[in-house]
Amino acid sequence: MQDSSQLVFGLTGSELLGWFDTAVQAFEECHDTLNRANVFPVPDADTGTNMLLTVRGAVHGAREADPRQPALLLARAAYGALTHARGNSGIILAEYLGGLARSVQATAFAEAGTQLAQALGAASSSAYGAVAQPVEGTILSAARAGANGALGVADSSPSEVIAAAITGATEALDRSHLELEVLARAGVLDAGAYGLIVLLSALQQVLSGAPIVRRELGSAVVSESDGSVHADGEFEVMCLIRVPDEALIFDDTVAHTAAFRRVLSQLGESVVVIGGVPDSGVTVWSAHVHTNMPDQAITALESELPGVVLSQVVVRNLERQVAVSDGFGAAVRLVVCASGPLLALDLARAGAVVCVERAQELGVADVERALTEVHGASEEHGGDHETALDAVVIVNSSRLSRELENMSRVVGTVVAIDDAQVVAATSAVLTAWEHEPELAAQRLTEIGQDCVDSLVTMRVEVLDRPRLAPLVNEIAVHERGVPVVTLLTDRDCPPSVIADLTDGLERAHADAEVIVLGSGTLGNGLTASVEWIDD
Repeated sequence: MQDSSQLVFGLTGSELLGWFDTAVQAFEECHDTLNRANVFPVPDADTGTNMLLTVRGAVHGAREADPRQPALLLARAAYGALTHARGNSGIILAEYLGGLARSVQATAFAEAGTQLAQALGAASSSAYGAVAQPVEGTILSAARAGANGALGVADSSPSEVIAAAITGATEALDRSHLELEVLARAGVLDAGAYGLIVLLSALQQVLSGAPIVRRELGSAVVSESDGSVHADGEFEVMCLIRVPDEALIFDDTVAHTAAFRRVLSQLGESVVVIGGVPDSGVTVWSAHVHTNMPDQAITALESELPGVVLSQVVVRNLERQVAVSDGFGAAVRLVVCASGPLLALDLARAGAVVCVERAQELGVADVERALTEVHGASEEHGGDHETALDAVVIVNSSRLSRELENMSRVVGTVVAIDDAQVVAATSAVLTAWEHEPELAAQRLTEIGQDCVDSLVTMRVEVLDRPRLAPLVNEIAVHERGVPVVTLLTDRDCPPSVIADLTDGLERAHADAEVIVLGSGTLGNGLTASVEWIDD
């Protein structure tokens, strides 16, 4: 029999793992209900999906722990949720679990009911603290009401404590449309608040056998002209932040967390930063922001501390996601890997989910992270086989292509060697898809690779006439059709040189089309590609 001081909420490690398994099953059954009601902070119909994927991450973390150490298992579950968090709702849910885990570490010898009540209070405080601008009528309100209910019966059994928490959270859910105007306009209750109730209800089932709480939230109808997306930011950026422990300035990681949150708050809305968790010599955070300037959000985080390494940096266009979710458009399932942070704006606007490479080379985890954005809940742990293959992945290195070969969810990759080729391949894939939306991912991949293979590309580090002459000569001496020249400029590339080069290219071929895009990459050079289009 396990020592009661080693139990968590009166539960063994195996029973805690059962909580998360039960939660995953519950979210699998109700995530569509949450998606249909999702209108805040933007109506992109993915709250249920994001919460499901985040809780799956918790299961992944929990399974790495020894079930004989339930407090450690809960901590690993919270860390798994942090590293797998998706969207605004998912990252708040991950911090809620983090608050639970930290409280348990400090209350090992408390009575089980008291320990649970105190943990729910700590989880609510942690969730509120993670959000730069907390809003009532959301998951935060449900967390606080649940905590208040639990603390009111803290001397009771864990079953009675969790029941009181669910009652309080449900009351907050029922009044959410009174506290948040956008919910009232859409005729729904808050999806995130119900998601929290699902998580607590799964714990209640493990504690007492009670059924999962089922609710109808309503189905939101959003107009194309609603305007709520632009008000919150055109793009969503999510990433993991890793800092070597020796590079930390403050002993308390809370100060660093606040600094990261402050940086993003200057550039966007829906800012959530969680973590500060030590892991093998580095400290890890997860960050989320809606912004019109994703490139600046990325570079600002990197500039906050020496040694910051960003990974799983994913950028997507919220307007396009909202339009697709509400039936105003269609979407090609396209993941694009690029190194230029400014380039992510154009690629995401075009319809791609963008993996942005920073100091650390992109790997399988980065692509898997982006694939969940195009596939949603079906992507991990058993989606429909045909659906799982219906994506085009454009990578920026042959190494990454080889690493992806064993991923059953990737039908193939377009292999580019630089961002200029990435842009050309993306354009080719999207153009083909717009003309024939029924084209399979395999055919689109072939079209993208054919485009890359036909390109002439070059990198120019020093912009003077002798070094630019080969680019001009390339289109002057050939008569293969109409040249499309893409110039990707580094951050400090002189505009006057680009203007002269554009003029020279157009004089070399009267029909030349010259496209100039900023990459945001450090330097003062450019990368160019030339594609010949038949007359």
